[in-house]
Amino acid sequence: WLDDDQCAARLVYVNGRFCPELSVQTDDVKNLDSSHFEAGLPEKTMEYLARLPDGFTDKLAAEVPDDEKVLTSHAKLSAPDHCVGEATSQYAINNQQG
Repeated sequence: WLDDDQCAARLVYVNGRFCPELSVQTDDVKNLDSSHFEAGLPEKTMEYLARLPDGFTDKLAAEVPDDEKVLTSHAKLSAPDHCVGEATSQYAINNQQG
């Protein structure tokens, strides 16, 4: 855990709810609430959101070379102690991204 002044940005969710007390928001990194969706989202934002696992599929935004094979699954990037697992048995979005 980095101190706030050492961290460029941090979004923290506890049991699926945004926790502003533990988060560090910027103009570019912030929690999106319903007010952000009223007028629609910019195409750039939608492109970035499309890169994240959705909780039901863990397909990576790009292939990742790993020795002699190419990985396309977020769960396959997980080390044994990271507990990411399969996206359909444990929400893939419930982990650190970035």
